[in-house]
Amino acid sequence: MRTLSILLVGCSLVALAACTGTIGDGNDGPGGPGSDDDDSCVGCTESGIQVVASSRFPRLSHAQWENTIVDLFGLAAPTDLSSSFAPDPLGGKAFDNNEASLSVSTNLWGDYQAAAEEVATMVTADPALLAKIVPSDLPSDPTARRDAWIATFGKRAFRRPLDESEAATIASHFDSGATHYPTMDPFTAGVRVSLEYLLQSPHFIYRAQLSSEVGANHLITLTSYEIASRLSYAVWDSMPDDLLFEAAEAGRLDTIEGLEAEVDRLLASDKAHETFRRFYDQLWTIDQYAGLSKSTTLYPDFDPVIADAMQTEVNKFVANVIEQGGGVRELLTSRTTFVTPELATIYGIDPATLTAPDADGFSRVELDPTQRSGFLTLSGFLAWKGTETQPDTILRGVFVNRRVICQDLGDPPDEAAGAQLGDETTNREKVNALTGPGTCGASCHGQY
Repeated sequence: MRTLSILLVGCSLVALAACTGTIGDGNDGPGGPGSDDDDSCVGCTESGIQVVASSRFPRLSHAQWENTIVDLFGLAAPTDLSSSFAPDPLGGKAFDNNEASLSVSTNLWGDYQAAAEEVATMVTADPALLAKIVPSDLPSDPTARRDAWIATFGKRAFRRPLDESEAATIASHFDSGATHYPTMDPFTAGVRVSLEYLLQSPHFIYRAQLSSEVGANHLITLTSYEIASRLSYAVWDSMPDDLLFEAAEAGRLDTIEGLEAEVDRLLASDKAHETFRRFYDQLWTIDQYAGLSKSTTLYPDFDPVIADAMQTEVNKFVANVIEQGGGVRELLTSRTTFVTPELATIYGIDPATLTAPDADGFSRVELDPTQRSGFLTLSGFLAWKGTETQPDTILRGVFVNRRVICQDLGDPPDEAAGAQLGDETTNREKVNALTGPGTCGASCHGQY
């Protein structure tokens, strides 16, 4: 149905090209991919906080697209279709949902088309999935039934009520369904074509903020539905649920009290925990733990399985802090973590003393307070910020400065290229040999 896709969304291409302006600057569109420097300062300026103009048409990140498809259709699990999309650039050198870096390339546009067709086919071929988006109480008259479905589902797909023109356009595509899919039930065929159209619309792919009236304070007031979307994608990385739509329709998001109530409700959800986990996963580049290697001579028990377990440990550590209501202090000081028998040995814990493991094979433990304190002393971080043969205190310090306290250290001088830690006895002695008095590093490190 690629020909049909092109016919359906030809006008959408124009709209997509236009969906790049930002408040305060109508000419600048999304930027290109960010640097892949994994320890670059994130969101920092000299004052410590970066404030940027907000795009009025931020594109959904791939994770947001997957989450939205799940919630829109009531799926039991993500489709994983986005894994084949053209990759999201890491805007701000860390995060994949930085709106200034998200655009739609030719390749990604083709990915969206193919995914829309696949999702539409999947949903309309499965009676259980179809029933989730086609209410049983729709009118019996074919035209009235079509219009009622378009109004109901279209509102959820666009995250706002449709206007008359939009509803009419979708209705025309719906009516063509029997022609494109003559062997299907006419109503189901109409739903399939409509889904193909809706999922390729810029109003689905982007979080369009269409409000334009500038108030006396020179600010544009967002509608309740636009506020609902901003809130849900900030906390859940997904579309509003029915309760949030109801709050928007009732005008409760126009008051501080109503907004606070919805924020509290969203934050209490497991979806919020997953959003925070993804945030720290990207901030601290935890995915880079996978594939770590060490000297088999010095560390004969270190293998890829251990590296993967270290990554899972950090994810469980962060999730536990969040679930317990902790914050940055707890992330940097908590000694509660989760280990496999192999990880327990690294921490000096007898595997025989571990409690019953969870479904992933990890047991909850309390680490030695004289040796461990928070994320920066977990096995994964220490292994990652080290060479194959020894710890690397300098790399760890760079990470803390750039990713924890948000201090941009700048680039090292050319003379530092290729510098290696020596064979001195202690970590302090190794660092001092590279950065102490009389070394080329003294000019940079001496000021600290």
